[in-house]
Amino acid sequence: MFEMTKGSQITSMDVKDYEISALSSKQVKKVLQDNFVYLKAHQCISLQTTVKKIEKIKKGFYLTVQREDEEETVYAEKIVIATGRVGVAWWKEAIASLGIKAEPPIISLGFRFEMDKKYLVEIGKRYYMCVSQL
Repeated sequence: MFEMTKGSQITSMDVKDYEISALSSKQVKKVLQDNFVYLKAHQCISLQTTVKKIEKIKKGFYLTVQREDEEETVYAEKIVIATGRVGVAWWKEAIASLGIKAEPPIISLGFRFEMDKKYLVEIGKRYYMCVSQL
């Protein structure tokens, strides 16, 4: 539990522990590319696709999707849909029609500090953070 002041009141919030990993931009690009290649090879990913209909069946889902000029129905055992802000209203309607209760997300804040490497290494040594790849 972390306590902080809010005006003249003391308030508290839970703080989650997250592992820290320092990756170079080259390493990040490789991880993303490797995952994209795997997902595409297994027909698990569709970008720039409009979902027209989601139908729940006994073991999975049928999705009617629009890709460029063609519409098709595909089967998926599990689905992950990332709508961004634009699709939030549609997503709420879609899950309600499937009988799924919408719950607010868990809010997660991340902090990023940028400074000269020599200062980050010293801070890392003091607080036992992963600094081997800085």
